[in-house]
Parts: sequence; structure tokens; C-alpha cells
Amino acid sequence: MLEFFTVHFPEEDQEYRNFSPIHKAILGIEGFTLSQVLEHNTGITRIPINVMDSAGKTALHWAALRGDLSAVERLLDEGADVNAIDQHLRTPLSYAVDMSTSPRIVELLILSRAEVNCPSDRGCTPLHYASRRKASFRAVQILIRAGAKIDVKNRLGNTAFVGAATHNNTAIGRILLEEGADRYNVNHYGDTPLRECLYHNSHEFLSMLLKDGTRYNDINKHGASLLHAVALEGDFKTIEILKAAQLTGLDPQLLNSKGETAMDVCKMRDTTQEFRDAFSGFLSSLRLV
Repeated sequence: MLEFFTVHFPEEDQEYRNFSPIHKAILGIEGFTLSQVLEHNTGITRIPINVMDSAGKTALHWAALRGDLSAVERLLDEGADVNAIDQHLRTPLSYAVDMSTSPRIVELLILSRAEVNCPSDRGCTPLHYASRRKASFRAVQILIRAGAKIDVKNRLGNTAFVGAATHNNTAIGRILLEEGADRYNVNHYGDTPLRECLYHNSHEFLSMLLKDGTRYNDINKHGASLLHAVALEGDFKTIEILKAAQLTGLDPQLLNSKGETAMDVCKMRDTTQEFRDAFSGFLSSLRLV
């Protein structure tokens, strides 16, 4: 991890980023440890512990992002603002659940009164970010226990459950459902979590939703059905899952807002003839009732 940040912050770029000595200690840029920098951070030249870089990140943001537990502990002891926000309105907790693999850091930030529902400029709460990563399973549990709101929508109208669906995180999806997540959340495009599974070929998550009896015949704001979604983005495995589910009530002749059937969409897609044949076979297997 140290090598990553050293490589991506070459010397000529550091002045532009406005890193303080505290930032540099966290990032391992100049060879001084955080303790060494803080021990000499006194008098009239003292650097505020919450000083920001050019992106609005404090040292605590970077320590949380890196998963540096000892640095997080030291910075909090020194009075670092646990709810500091950067240019994207993201807090250290937001980065800890998104980039780090340390549940202990998540717990420590929350115990230090981190706001668990603070939204970023995209409207994403820490739970949104955590739900996208399989490695954040424990973080999701911790956030929920600390009072994270389950069905907060971001600027696109997506909830944390949609993030789990998009990234095929079935274990996290299960936790969210147990906590009352809306499996039928509709985003600004009229798409549900099940529809997002089709767009991203989240096979295990799709299977979970279908086995649970999740409704699948919704039409989005573009007049498109599940079939249009599969035609546009689906793969062979997704078709296999849908065929095995023996879906009913889907009309292959339904026209979207552009006047296209699902097969029309598939024919326009840049794909193989083998896939078109498989999709055509899937449509032929459907029962309207």
C-alpha cells in the first residue's frame, strides 16, 4: 500500500496537491513517521491536525482510506475531526468502508461519533459505499448496528441494496433484506434491483431474488421489460438462470418507448450470432400465462 501512494504522488505533483507534513507522513512520502511529525508539530509553526490538501482531504481521510489503524488512533487522539468532509462531501468513515478492509477502523470512527448517514455529493451514504464491496461485509453489519438508514436513495435514486445487486454481493444483500431493504426500489430510470442484476450480470444475486419470488415483470420509464434488459446487456449465464426460473407473463412482443421489441434490441447489439440464437430460444420458451 505504501508503494502505491508513493508511485502515484510523484514529487512534482505533491506541491499541487498541497500535502502538509502530516499528510506526507500518513502517505509515506518523505520517510518521516506520523509520530515524528507530530512530536515536532509545536509552537507558532504548528500545523492544524485538520489541515486539508487540495482535494479537501485531511490526514484522517487518508489514514482511514489506507486502512492504517495506528494512524487513525493517533489522529483521533490528537483531535482530528471525525466528520471532516472533502470536496466530494465524503467523510473518513465513507472512505474507510469503501477502500479499507479494517472493520476495527470503522468501529473506532463510529465510537468517535462519526455520522453514519452523512451523504456525499452523489447522495451516497457510507452504507452505499460499503454495500458495493464483498470485503465490507463486517462494515455493513457495523453500520447497521450504529443506525445506518437502509433505504436512503442517492442522486440516481439507488439504495445500498441496489449497490449490492450491481456488484453481486449476495451476503450483503441478504443482510439488507433482513433489515427491511426494499427489493422493489425504483430508481430515476424506473429500474429495480432485479433489473440492475440483469444489466450487470450479477448471477448469484439474480438467482437469490428469483428464488425468493421477487416480482420481475416491471416496466421501466423507457417502456422496457426484463426481456429488453437481457437483450441489451445479458450474457449466456443470465439466460440460463432466467430459463430455469420458468418465468411467466412476459410478452416478447412488448414495444419499448422506441418501438422496439426485445429481439429488435438484441439484433442491434454488438454480440455474436450464438448469443442472438440463445436469446431467441429463451424468448420461444416463455409462457405468457
